[in-house]
Amino acid sequence: MLSLALLAVRAQAQPAPATRAPVAASGATATLAARIDAFIAQPRFASARWGIDVINLADGKTLYDHDANKLFVPASNAKLYTTALALHLLGPEARFSTTLYATDRPDGHGLLRGDLILRGGGDPALGTDTGAADGLDWADALAARLAAAGVVRVKGDLIADDTMFRGPPFGTGWGAEDLFADYAPAVDALTTGEGTINV
Repeated sequence: MLSLALLAVRAQAQPAPATRAPVAASGATATLAARIDAFIAQPRFASARWGIDVINLADGKTLYDHDANKLFVPASNAKLYTTALALHLLGPEARFSTTLYATDRPDGHGLLRGDLILRGGGDPALGTDTGAADGLDWADALAARLAAAGVVRVKGDLIADDTMFRGPPFGTGWGAEDLFADYAPAVDALTTGEGTINV
């Protein structure tokens, strides 16, 4: 979502997890366990590691586990938890906003004597053909809205504000070899084109 505001602005120990005791194997549970064991024992999975924990949602009892307490590298599976948490906390109607502010209002001739501040709100699709906020033409769309608000000329600077996100630009554990890939841009509140350019 792109927005425009012509307003004067000023700078401004977890407890250990409880362990579940496996339940006694009933006929159905034993069949389930045998089927899972047979599946993961196939030769094509000889180099694979499995961490499996099957729980009865009705009573919380463990029906089957295989290396359930071992540590694994979550890889892209972590995105599922991140997405679920964001959806839960922010709600389905949450939107990212990229806003253009001005430090003053234009005079009667359309001259704005002040700076324009482009404040990023973390839109991950800004400046892409899949972005909802005017796609690849997002900057032209903002300029058109600025002109529609009566601004003909700006006598000031364009300031890019990416201060919404605090913290390191790269996640801990990111491999150095990944940092040059197009799928690993730095975390930033104001990124266009997914942080990449074509040369």
